[in-house]
Amino acid sequence: MIPPLAFISNVSPSTVLLLFLLILLPATIAMFVFWLLALIDCTKRNFPDPNAKIIWILVIVFTGIIGALIYHFVGKESGTKP
Repeated sequence: MIPPLAFISNVSPSTVLLLFLLILLPATIAMFVFWLLALIDCTKRNFPDPNAKIIWILVIVFTGIIGALIYHFVGKESGTKP
């Protein structure tokens, strides 16, 4: 029987680097851009409650990509574009 993680011993460091550069790095950059756009959008929106903008900015900053996703699906509806 082959151990479950036996394939890891056959992976060369250059393969791991290539995997990182082709998949993980672009995904990380895309998540950062989405996070940044959510933060910019939040600062430009007018919210009915003045504290709502501050709360959304704190949610986006402190929870990262999860906060940006929550803002995208929930927070955008409560504010209006100027």
